[in-house]
Amino acid sequence: IVGSPAYWSAAGGTAEGFVASLYRATLGREADPEGLARRTAQVRAGYSLQSVARDLLATPEAKRAEVARWYRRDLRWPWPVADLKNHPEIAALAGQLRA
Repeated sequence: IVGSPAYWSAAGGTAEGFVASLYRATLGREADPEGLARRTAQVRAGYSLQSVARDLLATPEAKRAEVARWYRRDLRWPWPVADLKNHPEIAALAGQLRA
């Protein structure tokens, strides 16, 4: 979904909006300046939205954020994803996820 034209539109229809929204949705945080610049440049250079999204989703941080969301949803852990993704238990489980 995050690499879809509908997501692009919902994020404002700009490269910056798409990348900023992608960071919030996948990593649970705002994009750092370097990451925003690099991924925005990829979109502008013609990289597909899917490939930019897939690249970010394959990062260790994205895997930790995914497990953190599971803990929040399924185990009802109350802490923000941004905090949970650095928890040792979550990091260990995320390390076992495949790309």
